[in-house]
Amino acid sequence: MTGNPGRSVALATLLLLLALAGALVGQAVLQVPGGFSTIQSAIVSAQGGDVILVQPGVYTENLDFLGKAVDVRSAAGPAATVIDGGQAGPVVSFVSGEGSSAHLAGFTLTNGLAAEGGGIRCANNSSPTIDDCIVRLNMAVAGYGAGLACVDASPLVRNTVFAGNWSMGGAGGAVACIFGTGPTLVNCTLFGNLADFGGGLSTANSSPTLVNCILWSNAPTEVDAVASAVLLDHCDISGGWTGAGVGNIASAPLFVDGAAEDFHLASAASPCIDAGVTLPTLPLADWDGDARSIATAPDIGVDEAHFFAQNPAADGNITSGSGSAIDLLFANGSSGGVSRTVPLPAGSVLNVLLAQPPGNPTPAPFAVFAVLAEPDYFDAVTLPFGIGAMSFVPCPLIPTLQPFVFTLASTPTGSSCPAVLQAFPAPWASGPLFLPPFSFDLTLQAIVQVAPGTLGATNAILLRIG
Repeated sequence: MTGNPGRSVALATLLLLLALAGALVGQAVLQVPGGFSTIQSAIVSAQGGDVILVQPGVYTENLDFLGKAVDVRSAAGPAATVIDGGQAGPVVSFVSGEGSSAHLAGFTLTNGLAAEGGGIRCANNSSPTIDDCIVRLNMAVAGYGAGLACVDASPLVRNTVFAGNWSMGGAGGAVACIFGTGPTLVNCTLFGNLADFGGGLSTANSSPTLVNCILWSNAPTEVDAVASAVLLDHCDISGGWTGAGVGNIASAPLFVDGAAEDFHLASAASPCIDAGVTLPTLPLADWDGDARSIATAPDIGVDEAHFFAQNPAADGNITSGSGSAIDLLFANGSSGGVSRTVPLPAGSVLNVLLAQPPGNPTPAPFAVFAVLAEPDYFDAVTLPFGIGAMSFVPCPLIPTLQPFVFTLASTPTGSSCPAVLQAFPAPWASGPLFLPPFSFDLTLQAIVQVAPGTLGATNAILLRIG
């Protein structure tokens, strides 16, 4: 993500709390440290189905889920909520046959030290769900799985970073699995992990599945497999992958700063953008809380890039006779100022104008598309601007303007993918549209008929409301 992380965290936290409020009827919510001084003491007291909500802080302890179907989650995400194992064993253990309802979400797990699983240990037919975690700087000594060790276990791990873990004198710096294990990793990033064998993944007699994952800068190799059925599907792996799976690439992911553990994708040139695959276990959001699959396909790794909303294109692809780019789209008389941005007060009036493209002798049909960007307020259904219904509709037509597009039209088509050409011809002006009284960013761009039978994209404008 390249936007305002504070605002994204606030939005993600708000959505989390709203979800909890709606979903926890009949469930107990155990607060740490409000009701319990440690996370482990809350687990001991919890009943199946309870939620343990952990406030920001550093908790020096080693957790054992004790076979319970409890949901242990942070209130503010992994950057603010750390569990420090104190080199006293695995930071978190699932070793009593826990099922998928045993859930861990939103923590940094660090400073664990064990022979099996310095960060996380799964064993004895356990299959927990782990989301949105950072597993870093853990060790396995003369063993395996410094970040995650699976022994006869099948956890589902999503949106999780494994970085800087070291299996000293052993195997699997980030992840190791043995003895019939079948873990599944979805949209995870494995970077800079070390081991004697398989710095990223080491497996023996097991069948791990990695989907939409990045394996990069792990040493001595990304994957070491012995008598195993390893499946990599739509992953980015250094050196490439010749085993089972499809859609894999071997190009540098272009992190913002991998060495500093900033695994956001740095630019729209990243080969990981739109290179993933959708599947039932795909998380709805990335590790920042940003919506997944904002274009035709999800991105690979923990980050879903949102570049279009932060830096709208200077111009579209409509050209004048001289070949230079031109502006056709105007908001309140401007085609965009600094960074193509038009600032507008919340609750003010907006006028949108689309000019007639040169080279088209007849009024040009068009559609205006927009994307709500890093909003302070979020409405995924309808935004009433004053011209009929302006609905947010998923549509793969314009990949860079996903996931929310709408058309300025007197009568919406009702289709999940609006027609490219609406009834309005250019030149066209919307007339006064009264903006809602809350803050948000909105990027506008139009698709217009440049000449009969030929479409083009106009300039993009970022409207900064509020």
